[in-house]
Amino acid sequence: MLAALLLVTSVAGPGAAQSTAADISRETRQLKFTARLAPRVIKPGQPLMVSVEIAPKPGMHVYAPGSKYRPIAVTFEPQPALTIDEPIYPPATPYYFKPLKETVDVYQSAFRLLVKMRTSASAQRRSIVLKGALEYQACDDHVCYLPESIPLLWTVRVDE
Repeated sequence: MLAALLLVTSVAGPGAAQSTAADISRETRQLKFTARLAPRVIKPGQPLMVSVEIAPKPGMHVYAPGSKYRPIAVTFEPQPALTIDEPIYPPATPYYFKPLKETVDVYQSAFRLLVKMRTSASAQRRSIVLKGALEYQACDDHVCYLPESIPLLWTVRVDE
């Protein structure tokens, strides 16, 4: 299931992105990203919006959904207290890779993913812990790098 980045406080293991604010930022060899959550504290049934700003580094691209290669996605372990809509992706750019004579949909410049979600109306006052990952495969004009999976861990507070 595709999901959003929720962050209020983070308790992450080695290699996981960490922050104690509503924003989380990370840089890899191929890209930079920042995820923003609004609001940080929710009520049962209340919607949330997560915006993930992603910027491939110069000369790099990541795959869009529908590609035969691994598309960029945010995934997480199922959480019964949340309903998560499918992410909203911007239009992709066709990219022609001459050595393989194929065209694929990619993101080569900064873009934003949006994900709407909400807690169930019966969610009780508590913290919801989400374990997830940002997953992608990046390439430049010559090399496709191994797929990446960046572990993420968040806690969101539900108030009545």
